[in-house]
Amino acid sequence: MPAKSSETIPGSICPRRPFGSSTACARARLRSSPTPPDAITANFTRACKLLGIEELHFHDLRHEGISRLFEMGWNIPHVVAASGLRSRGLA
Repeated sequence: MPAKSSETIPGSICPRRPFGSSTACARARLRSSPTPPDAITANFTRACKLLGIEELHFHDLRHEGISRLFEMGWNIPHVVAASGLRSRGLA
């Protein structure tokens, strides 16, 4: 279960929470990120090729992360909020 905290991320109105926070805050951080999403995807693909890893996509890590949150005992509403899912069926 996410820790409750009244602290905020420096330079932000978003509360500090493990594994992200609300969807709106996550989107705001993405927009302010200095690295474009396409660059992250390209670098991940390049690293997989370099390491000889086949059939692994960056999005696969999202599924792994969500599974780990459930293994840690998080409940569905907390996982949905932390992962940015819009509904329970989109994992």
